[in-house]
Amino acid sequence: MSNVTLMKENRKLVDYALMAGFFEGEGCISTSTNKRKSSVGSVRASVIQCSKNGKPHKFLTLYKKYFGGYVRKSEFRGPGNHKYLRYTYIANGAPADNLLRELLPFFEEKKERAKLAIKMGNIKLNKNGKDLRRPKKLRLAEEIRRLNH
Repeated sequence: MSNVTLMKENRKLVDYALMAGFFEGEGCISTSTNKRKSSVGSVRASVIQCSKNGKPHKFLTLYKKYFGGYVRKSEFRGPGNHKYLRYTYIANGAPADNLLRELLPFFEEKKERAKLAIKMGNIKLNKNGKDLRRPKKLRLAEEIRRLNH
């Protein structure tokens, strides 16, 4: 293994550990349990960061680089009517699953939620498009919701 390859692998591990720490403090694992069969039990991973200087935190762009998803920017007024920018990293479905799987070894606080979300993402629709495992997904979603509160 070359030194360059070793450096790249070490950089990735360091990035993952740092991103996991940031996600532990600022991130959220949530689920969708609406009535549409195609989206019952879909998983979302998101991180919200507010800024006065107009720049998103570098971790938000690293999440997007490594796992996919997107970063959304919005404005809001805070205390004293000051203008703030809100940056939200959002990963749904496969990108969320990828993020949770890759960062799982580094999680502590969100480890149990991540495991449940990964399990939930592994439950697929049957070939007719019917979700015969909806009750199981709903139980997992409820457990994630309980852990979030």
